Amino acid sequence: MQGSQDKEACMMDYPHSFTAFARAQFLSLTTYRKSGVTVATPVWFAFAESTGTIYFETEAQTGKVRRIRKTARVTLAACTGLGRITGPTMEARARLVNDAHEMRRAEAALACKYGLRRKLASGFPTTVRKLLHKPPLQTVYLAVEPCGQTGEGSVQAEE
Repeated sequence: MQGSQDKEACMMDYPHSFTAFARAQFLSLTTYRKSGVTVATPVWFAFAESTGTIYFETEAQTGKVRRIRKTARVTLAACTGLGRITGPTMEARARLVNDAHEMRRAEAALACKYGLRRKLASGFPTTVRKLLHKPPLQTVYLAVEPCGQTGEGSVQAEE
């Protein structure tokens, strides 16, 4: 019975802006280079109902982190694990999470959504790095929020 209560706690009401992503396991996060060229990356994500924010975790030195530091503009779309877009795209704003409380919120949301799969996926590279006597990878959380003051992002149908 406890397991079903945990599942219910993970089932969240997405704000209107994020309803297109409610059943998705992956999002295509598109960031922008200085030249304007887009770079799409499939990511695991979780929604924190209390803030209306989508969170994901990534290595600190990745290109997407560098690009988001330069420009917060991103687009989101539901996708497969290989990045094939399966739904409409939406403009949004991304930022690095620096607040410890918000980092815990992001971690809790991701752990709730992906559970053991996430532990296994992140544990394997950590174990390999330890065996090779390499330092652990630094990770960061990124927060994505709808564009605009009202929480309404612009959703566009995929062509």
